[in-house]
Amino acid sequence: MRGLLLTLMAALALTIPPARAETLEGNRIFVEFAYDPSTPEMEAAEKWARPHFAKAKAAGRPIRVSVGRSRGTTLISLESVAICDRVKACPLLVFRDLTARPILETTSFQNVLIEYREQEIFLVVRLWEDVSECRITGMGRAKCRKVPKKSG
Repeated sequence: MRGLLLTLMAALALTIPPARAETLEGNRIFVEFAYDPSTPEMEAAEKWARPHFAKAKAAGRPIRVSVGRSRGTTLISLESVAICDRVKACPLLVFRDLTARPILETTSFQNVLIEYREQEIFLVVRLWEDVSECRITGMGRAKCRKVPKKSG
């Protein structure tokens, strides 16, 4: 009986689709920070965000590292009362290659999306009413621009 129950549970598990850490909408992917960091991701965060870790340690506060992944792009959010700001948000590192420096270092409340436009890839970061688009195609540094506010 127990073996039959285990077999049925295994078969049921195979029919359940895997949990997604992103939401697709046309050419946009809304990235969810649903992962704990892997060892390489944690090493990259500690290496490239050393001042943030030092500031949190000096304040005696922990840092929570959250990861979002989508099609070769890794986003690492660092959250701590010692380093986050209610206006400027929390530090965000964006990698296309974890062995290289981040292509973008910015701040965010984790409400980011990746947008595919023809051959270009953009990370769209919303911080309150301000929206920035950062071109993250290729392995160099990201190029960002503020999106003008719509009037009316």
